[in-house]
Amino acid sequence: MNNKHLKSMIVFGTVVLTALCIVQMYWFRKAFDVEERQFDHSIQIALLNVADSVSANAEVKKLSSNFYFVATEAALNDQAVDSLLKNELLKRNLQVDYELGIYNADDDTLV
Repeated sequence: MNNKHLKSMIVFGTVVLTALCIVQMYWFRKAFDVEERQFDHSIQIALLNVADSVSANAEVKKLSSNFYFVATEAALNDQAVDSLLKNELLKRNLQVDYELGIYNADDDTLV
């Protein structure tokens, strides 16, 4: 009788530990998703602020997980835009490495 009771306790403990691990993984995933959405939102706001400072009609699009496209119809100075972007990222306490490309549609070049 004691042996059956021990086996049932081991099975019960295993089931409870498995359930706890599953719940913990679920909440970890949820927390990671929220943090990723907050990061994306902060990046989009920073990009929109930079774009608004150089052009009145600016649009920010997220093309992939780490690639954003900002459309403006203004003449841009690459160094000025880079400086504005660095300042916006610092304001939001975002320390990320980034690459900045400016596409000129008039002569089909990328700066």
